[in-house]
Formats: sequence, C-alpha cells, structure tokens
Amino acid sequence: MNFDSFADFIEMGGHGAFVWSCYAIVLVAMIGNIIQPLQVAKKFQLMQKKALIQQGYQSGLTPQENSVPENSLKGRSAKHGD
Repeated sequence: MNFDSFADFIEMGGHGAFVWSCYAIVLVAMIGNIIQPLQVAKKFQLMQKKALIQQGYQSGLTPQENSVPENSLKGRSAKHGD
C-alpha cells in the first residue's frame, strides 16, 4: 500500500482510528506483560525476606544474628523451593 503523504499514512484510507487504536492496545498490553511480573517478583522477594526475619525471631536469634542482607534473595525462585 502506497501513501502520498504522512497524513494519508496516519489516516489509513479512513481506517486510521481503528488501526492506531489497535496498535495502542497491543503496546499497553505488552508493557503490562513486562511490568507486572517484575512487580510480582519484587513483592515475592520482600515477603520472603520478612518470612526469614520472622523465622529468626521465632528461633530466638538476636536482631544482629537475624539480619538478612539486601541481596540475599537475588536469584532465588519459588520454583526451586528456596
């Protein structure tokens, strides 16, 4: 399909509103598919860190013995049971 101008390209022969809205919907969905798993992973790591701290308190450790380094959960996943 050849267009005479950029405006004709945007208009898409009268179908531009449908075409560009579809592109926008797909773009939003793709961005959501990137952001949402990152948020879930961050929440999971925070929950695991809190659980480790709570387990330490229940086992009688002092707060210094119970401290969890910030990067101690990096690379772990629920899949492997860590």
